[in-house]
Amino acid sequence: MQLIVRYLNSFASLANSLDADVHEAFGTHLADLLVLLVGADRDSLELIKGRGLKAARTEVVLKTISRDFASPDFSAERVGLLLGITARQVHRLLEETTKTFYEHVLERRLIESHRLLTDPACAAFKVADIALRAGFADPSYFHRVFRTRFGDTPTGVREAAARENAGRFL
Repeated sequence: MQLIVRYLNSFASLANSLDADVHEAFGTHLADLLVLLVGADRDSLELIKGRGLKAARTEVVLKTISRDFASPDFSAERVGLLLGITARQVHRLLEETTKTFYEHVLERRLIESHRLLTDPACAAFKVADIALRAGFADPSYFHRVFRTRFGDTPTGVREAAARENAGRFL
């Protein structure tokens, strides 16, 4: 109980300088601590476990991937440095998701490249430039994985989107 009192006092002294996400996380964490203190049933323990440090770190890794995937030098090592953990820990955190670190990054890059290729505002960009903007350093690798993922070449996807957009204005 003393731990919870100290926790509340620490939070109270910082509360005005913290953003809404931190306030929400604090509230959830405090509720979890209180449930553990009074005794939790199996369902509550599973819920609390899913919101623990590992889950929070996994979420931060996934948010970092979503934010920084387009950087050509993006890596698990770089994410680890940002979060103060090792690259191996980054990989371990993602073991419980459906994809590896590499697969998460590749998927974000493919989605971004598809979005850019189908955006009429990007029609003047070369396919190679779009690949670079999405984080692909090797154009031939980009073409190969893009075709595997979307069933068509980047140029084919762009042309189909242009035909579809032209049909909307007729």
